[in-house]
Amino acid sequence: LKIIETAEHLYALHGIDAVSIREINKAAGQRNGSAVQYHFGNREGLIEAIFALRTRARNNQRFLMLHRLKETAGPAGPALRDVVEVMVVPMFEGLRIGQRSYQGRFIKQVHQRHATIRGILSKGYDMGLRECFRLIRDQHTQTPMPVLTRRYVHGTAIALDAAALLEELIEQGDPAPTEADMRFHLACCIDS
Repeated sequence: LKIIETAEHLYALHGIDAVSIREINKAAGQRNGSAVQYHFGNREGLIEAIFALRTRARNNQRFLMLHRLKETAGPAGPALRDVVEVMVVPMFEGLRIGQRSYQGRFIKQVHQRHATIRGILSKGYDMGLRECFRLIRDQHTQTPMPVLTRRYVHGTAIALDAAALLEELIEQGDPAPTEADMRFHLACCIDS
C-alpha cells in the first residue's frame, strides 16, 4: 500500500510521465530498486492497481445510489439530473476540508493518457458509470449515439477536472474552501 499511495501522490502532483519508477521506489522507502516491478510488473500495472483501488469504492457507491434511484423513479425512469448526480457525487467522495487527497488528480492524470485509460476501462472498472450512461441512453433514444457518447465523455471529463481542482484547493488551503463552497462546487458540476 505504501508504494501505491506514494505513486498516486507523485503522479497526481507531477504527472505520470514525469515520475520514474526509481523515484517512486525511493520515496516509498523501498530498498529494493525492483519493488514496483516485483509487485506490479511495470508502470502500467502500478497505474492500474492505483486506479482499481480508488475506483472500487466509487463504483460501489455509484451502484448503491443507482439502486436507490431506480427504486424511487417513476414509470418514465429517473430524471437526467438525478442520473448525472449518481455519476458525479462519487468523484467528490473523500474530499474533506483539512485532509489531503490525491485521488482526483491521479484519476485526472490517467484520463489524460488515452491509451492507458482505454486499456484500464476495458477491464470493467467503470461499470457504475456505464450503467448511468445506459439510463441516459434509454431515455434519450432520439439523440444520436455519437452525440450522447461525446456528451458523456465531456461531462465525465468536466466532473473529473472539477473534483481534481477542488482537491487542489483543499490542499492549498489559502483560503480553505468551506463545506458550503464544496457543496456549491459539486452542484455546479452536476448542473453543467
